[in-house]
Amino acid sequence: LANNQFSGSLPGCLFTWLPRLRDLSISNNRLTSSAIPPEIASAQQLTTLRANEAGLSGSLPVELRCARRLITLTLKGNALTGSIPQEAINGLIMLNTLDVGYNKLTGMIPVFPSSLSELRNLYLNNNVLPTRPQLARPASRAAPRVPVARTLTATWYLELLWQAFSGEMAKLWPRKWQA
Repeated sequence: LANNQFSGSLPGCLFTWLPRLRDLSISNNRLTSSAIPPEIASAQQLTTLRANEAGLSGSLPVELRCARRLITLTLKGNALTGSIPQEAINGLIMLNTLDVGYNKLTGMIPVFPSSLSELRNLYLNNNVLPTRPQLARPASRAAPRVPVARTLTATWYLELLWQAFSGEMAKLWPRKWQA
């Protein structure tokens, strides 16, 4: 379905009528006023969702957590807003690639739990994340750290470009990453 002239919204029935759908690519379309529908919860066999420059808008649904077999989620170059739901991230235990660059996402960078051991490529670039990252504080009185860095020791590529972050960089990263 990629590289067409589709318009309108992404129909939720696509996920409910095709519960065994494994790979969906709707990149490079002209969807309008289209959010990822909550019916994505029915797509429990989905391993790949590519929707780069598809015309998506709205927020990322918490129901993404139900797509537990999702390996690749690329949503680059849309008009997605709001934050990345922590609950959705917690459910995507097989995720290898998450690309939400070039959107209008805001809020706290989610904590990526150690159960996401397969995550290798994470693109959060060119969004509207806070000037000073809103960081989750550890249970102890230690200084806050970039949440993605605390648990993603196997991640190969992390892109946080063009966020207008400020502050002392060394204080954000785990000590084992510092020289």
